[in-house]
Amino acid sequence: MPRTLAIIPILHTEADMGELAGSLRAHVGKEAWEKKTKAVNAWWDRIEEWAASLTEGAGDLKLYQDGLPDDPNAPAIVRDLAAQGSRNHVVLQNLIEAGAELVGTEDPELLVREYEIAKETTEALKEGREPDPRFAQRSEAILRRRDMYIAQRIDDTLEASGVLFIGALHDPARYLPEDVTPDHPLGDPANDATITGAIRS
Repeated sequence: MPRTLAIIPILHTEADMGELAGSLRAHVGKEAWEKKTKAVNAWWDRIEEWAASLTEGAGDLKLYQDGLPDDPNAPAIVRDLAAQGSRNHVVLQNLIEAGAELVGTEDPELLVREYEIAKETTEALKEGREPDPRFAQRSEAILRRRDMYIAQRIDDTLEASGVLFIGALHDPARYLPEDVTPDHPLGDPANDATITGAIRS
């Protein structure tokens, strides 16, 4: 039976970044941060409008989320983050309430490693130091391992239709089996000049 997966590129909001947001805001400067925030919010406006169109048939959907651990507590994590104002997790929670099934998506151990590297990098920038060049290599290796794990979770659990909310740097589609057809209903934010500028700022 053919399976389809809508891939929705996401941009992280300040609420998603947690304690890392302050360091990043200080590093890029007020004007660039405001520009980035505006572009990110515009992208989420598009995602929310698209996701609202799915609620009527949401009972057939599986939901996969960047950064959501493969853990029994995944639904509680989504509820908590939605309550804290994460637009990403509000979208998920609305679809869950409409009948979609949430699937824990990522290897928890890899998420911890990624977070530690991100934290060390932002701390270095905050202190005016160059991050250890090995951080980028480690992060790239972890990113690819995460993509492989995500693709495996999708293969193991997707029955007919699903939605994957995934960061713009990821590419799990390359690891999907042939019977899973990826779809890009919103395109790629990398092709939107406003959003590309926000990502690079």
